[in-house]
Amino acid sequence: RDLHSFPTRRSSDLLGMPESQIYRLYPHLLKRKVDLQLEGDPTPAVEIYLTPHSHHPALTVRLTGPRNSIDEIEIHDHRFQDHAGIHVGSTFGQLRRAYSKLELAVGEGQYCIFREDAGLSFCLDLDSQTETALGETNGDVSKIPDSAPVKYILVIGKRSGHI
Repeated sequence: RDLHSFPTRRSSDLLGMPESQIYRLYPHLLKRKVDLQLEGDPTPAVEIYLTPHSHHPALTVRLTGPRNSIDEIEIHDHRFQDHAGIHVGSTFGQLRRAYSKLELAVGEGQYCIFREDAGLSFCLDLDSQTETALGETNGDVSKIPDSAPVKYILVIGKRSGHI
């Protein structure tokens, strides 16, 4: 949860806050309310864009906590990094060198390296051959190539599952 945040707050500081805090804390950032429909269920979220010309959100704040509070934050922008310098675009090899204890979590069609102690999941962009190898070996992370990039990072609230 050591990720640097957009303008002044660490992103993990937002966990548990009501949706209204997003608008109060960052009135100058562009925001769009969406429904992610994860696993076919309604999943309210707010996409946050850092510039008016951005085509993709820098952050997607999931409102799946009690009373639609912030429970998870997807980080899609490489400018956010953890204390070891891991960010979107880092590789699995960099992740493996930075951390000794890594667990594979699979859900919603994503393959993520989960760090329970930090409340972070690093979701990887894997090819179909690697995904098949992981399925055949019960998630043996040695099957993940060092070159596999981090696609997004998920900051996880206390009530969330792995991904």
